[in-house]
Amino acid sequence: TTDEIQELTVAVDRTGLDSRDYAFEFQVASNGGNTTITVTMVVPQPILALDPSSALMGTSLTTLPVVLTNNGGGTIEWTLSISEAHPWLDVDPKSGTLTASASETLTVSVTRTSIVHGEYEGFANITWNEANLTRLPVRMTVAGPELSVTPATLHFAATVSQQILNVSNSGDNARILTWNISELPLPWVHVDHTVGTTTNETDPVLVTVNRSALLEGAYPAPGDAWNITFTSNAGEQSIPVTMDVGAFSVSPLPVQVESAYNWATFRIRNHTNAPLPWTATEAAPWIT
Repeated sequence: TTDEIQELTVAVDRTGLDSRDYAFEFQVASNGGNTTITVTMVVPQPILALDPSSALMGTSLTTLPVVLTNNGGGTIEWTLSISEAHPWLDVDPKSGTLTASASETLTVSVTRTSIVHGEYEGFANITWNEANLTRLPVRMTVAGPELSVTPATLHFAATVSQQILNVSNSGDNARILTWNISELPLPWVHVDHTVGTTTNETDPVLVTVNRSALLEGAYPAPGDAWNITFTSNAGEQSIPVTMDVGAFSVSPLPVQVESAYNWATFRIRNHTNAPLPWTATEAAPWIT
């Protein structure tokens, strides 16, 4: 060279080096003399990163990948352990080595079998380079049964005496819903059964109202409430009940003539405080 400038490139390789400061020298020799050049380099400390930083399994995920990365320098030797208090949780692999910028994928696995429904949280403890600890939180939800009673209200018009309430499990059908009726507006409302269990089937409950001894009007009275309350291992649900009572009622309805008989009885009840005249009309020639 005469009067121009030439650039030299110095390349370093930090692979396998401990995390610390380094310095070395090399010489440039020429017919114009020799020069010693000092090169310094830092191998940064290893940094363990998790992506994602927590495993959120929700109600349905059974596996989830989590990436371990050495975002620093040097080498990370790591091992993973899980507390025996979290038998529903597993993570693989359980040990490894990460050089600078290297990554490895963990597989987080959970099982919800034979576990009571609810919210769960556990941890995978990652110990690296002996003295460092990083925790991977794992959260999951185990869905349980859900109580569903339909319809949400019952109204008995003056000529209606029976209706059906349907009890079902709208949650996890693999889990049993156990229910019972804990509140019933007796003696005016009756049901054909008060306890039951269900998984994926619907349990019909026959509700019958009794208008005897009630005067004409709307029930319950203002300010009062009639509820059929269902209590279960998945909470409670109350069904409000209202009923109209007309001037008179006929029971039972329909009038059923059994095959072994040629007659049946029914009752006409007066729900007023005054005499109630009535007439019956034969609707078919075979009825008297």
